[in-house]
Amino acid sequence: MTKALIIKASIVLGAFLVIIGISYGVSLIVDNETDPTLENPEDIYVTVGDLDITNQELYDIMKQVDGYSFLLDYVDRIIVEEYLGDITDEEVEEQKLFEIYNTRDEDTIAEIREDEELNQDYLDLFEQRLITRGYNINNDGDVRAYVELKIAKRLYAENYVLNEDEEGKFGFDDAAMEQHYTETTFGDVCAMQIRFSSTTEANNVFNEFNLVPNHEGGWGLYTGETPLVDVPKEDLDDTNTTLLTDEEVFEYYVTLYNYMNPSNEISPTTTMENYCENYSDQATLVYDDFSTLSQTTNAMSKYVFETLDLTDEESKTYSLQTQSFGDFKVLVYKLSQEEVTRFIDLSTEEFDAFKEEFIDEKLTTTVINNVIKAIRDAEEFEIFESKLKLTHFYQTGIEFDNKGSEEFIAKIGDTNITPEDLFDYMENRVGPYYAMELIKAQTLVQGELFENLYGENRDMLENSSDLMKEHRDELREMKTAFSQNLYANYGFSAQNYTWQEFLYVAFSATSEANMIEQLFVLGNLSPYYIYPTIEIDRALDYMQEQYDEYYDVFATHILVYLDNDWDYVPDDFDDYVAELSETELSEFNILKASFEDLINEKLAEDMTFEEIVKEYEDSLVGDTESEYQPYKAYGFIIQTEEISMGENKSINHNNDETLDEAFSGRLKELYDQFVLPVNNETNEFFDDQVTQSSFGLHFIAVTRGTNFEQPSANFTAEDNTEDKYDASLYNENDLPSMVQLENYLQIRYAADIKETSEALLLPTNVYTAADTYFGPIYDAYMSQTGLSIRTLNDMIDLNANFTDGHTDKMTVLENLLEVLYLINFPESFDSPVTD
Repeated sequence: MTKALIIKASIVLGAFLVIIGISYGVSLIVDNETDPTLENPEDIYVTVGDLDITNQELYDIMKQVDGYSFLLDYVDRIIVEEYLGDITDEEVEEQKLFEIYNTRDEDTIAEIREDEELNQDYLDLFEQRLITRGYNINNDGDVRAYVELKIAKRLYAENYVLNEDEEGKFGFDDAAMEQHYTETTFGDVCAMQIRFSSTTEANNVFNEFNLVPNHEGGWGLYTGETPLVDVPKEDLDDTNTTLLTDEEVFEYYVTLYNYMNPSNEISPTTTMENYCENYSDQATLVYDDFSTLSQTTNAMSKYVFETLDLTDEESKTYSLQTQSFGDFKVLVYKLSQEEVTRFIDLSTEEFDAFKEEFIDEKLTTTVINNVIKAIRDAEEFEIFESKLKLTHFYQTGIEFDNKGSEEFIAKIGDTNITPEDLFDYMENRVGPYYAMELIKAQTLVQGELFENLYGENRDMLENSSDLMKEHRDELREMKTAFSQNLYANYGFSAQNYTWQEFLYVAFSATSEANMIEQLFVLGNLSPYYIYPTIEIDRALDYMQEQYDEYYDVFATHILVYLDNDWDYVPDDFDDYVAELSETELSEFNILKASFEDLINEKLAEDMTFEEIVKEYEDSLVGDTESEYQPYKAYGFIIQTEEISMGENKSINHNNDETLDEAFSGRLKELYDQFVLPVNNETNEFFDDQVTQSSFGLHFIAVTRGTNFEQPSANFTAEDNTEDKYDASLYNENDLPSMVQLENYLQIRYAADIKETSEALLLPTNVYTAADTYFGPIYDAYMSQTGLSIRTLNDMIDLNANFTDGHTDKMTVLENLLEVLYLINFPESFDSPVTD
């Protein structure tokens, strides 16, 4: 895993995004409601240059965008307060690990930690998550605060469903537990598995031993003189086919197993009585383990543990014919299964233990939140503040029938919640972030940039500039569409919402003027604000990396792998080879080389990957005349597949992070060979060597990708045949020159601000090269996150002054700035925070 795998979402703490979701029937905001205000609304929260942000301004934007979710968190803390004080350090550490690795499984966590780079990615993502939520990763108290509410809610919900959920409202009653117990509790099974690569292979093996599967409710042994393959199924009867006993079928299972696995045979004299004891390691299947090995074993688990029923005297406990699981055809002979205690017969101790285990498994985040919601309802949770009520309607469909309050925004039980309570709770976590959003908006709207584009009148509904008139026209079109119910499919029906309510719920806009500002004006002003900060020099390493690592292909391959642990997925091939003795390694390398030669011979005969795989799968491991026999005997399994990055999307160095590094590295090498002039007429380029990865051995073929030709900014006087371009654009290198990049930037910028570019005209190849190697950096600068970065830099440069807790709040912003650079720009970008 690389940094590219980490979510790179723009952090937008302002009201910019349309929230499309499921709408409930929502009543209108009640007229003439009373909303309480802060006690000191005009107190200055932060000053940046000539701009002052008041507490009321900060409260309003926090409430608009995140107020509802923070209010619920605040209420939930009240509900679980008694649990918050009893949380242990051990519980904090356990929850912290879960937040980092998204699992409580100790083995999975240990496996991740063994990979130093992968582990660091998990830790970095956790750190970024905390910082963007206002926590200090290096402060134990902050880490504790981040996880403690989740711990307390889980403990509360667990206690509730164990002791108070008598009606089983959340699916924790005895009937639900009995069903779960029945569906997931199975005794260990002793079984023999036989695996075939294809139906043809299985049929050929049956014919080899004159076996007739699914014959008269069992297996038959064909004794006729005509080869079995030539005998129609309807001609098989008691004159030429003998019905085998269960014991005889087992003997043939042993024979077939050994035939298919010559490198791992069991004793031919193995009987139904001693197989489970003598080969317990491979024969014993534990449900919890087997069902989670892979998708294939998960699909097999029901068949093995339930369908093959030892208690049903009328059914066979072995496969009458091959079963399809994943890419394989499988036979299973089930010999025994441990009995488990029936649910109704569990002892008190057993029942209590299972109940705790069941609840621990079923206590999902959804269930926990539903429990807490039920408690909120039971404690008569009520919202008074009008905008928060509207959001609650939108989220839940529940209407609070009150006229508001002059003092409180909400209540839970006997506890009333004031604006100060919510303000303090939110400000403590995200106050500096929302202050940044306000500074961002005011910097753009109150400064010269606005006047240059719109004039001096900052009343969005009265401004007479042509551009502002266009914005108002667009808003009128939206209003008309809303009145005609054209947004109903998105969950916003004109029968359920007023126009003002729609603006608030869909856009977090408090008025038409606010809507124009958020949706149109800020977006138009942003390029002017950001463009002067673009530094081409900081992207030089990135551009060189993009050039050096460039490739773009479609790829297919034959994968040769081993599955010695029978989990139906490739074993770790590198580990397998590393554990071979010197003699074994020598034998392996000889076999690998000969297999490589054989497949290359097949390719030279114009066989396709699919034809080679089918021929291999259909061949018999016991056919000593078969050229594939040595490799099947060794246990090699093969498959072919097209490596997909999405529909019609080729593989390149920017999207190959999910591939094994050895495989993606070889794709780059093949690309470098494929682009040579000698291959201009070649449609499909086959690798002439085998690539070994952690999955196995790869025989690779590539075709030209969507952007196969690597862009080049090379442009000389010889190319300027019509004297169309300025000589300053001449460049003998593939990477764009500084002059070319500067003109590319001007062209992109002019397009963003909808003006005619005065930049030098660029040849198509030069523009394409600049767009390929520098375009992503330009896009990152011009993104919403790039806008936040510019604002944060200004706040720091202008010595922003927070009235209270200045040092801590500035540290929060500095940490945020570092994270924003990290998630917004590529790793090789020379971030200013590293200067």
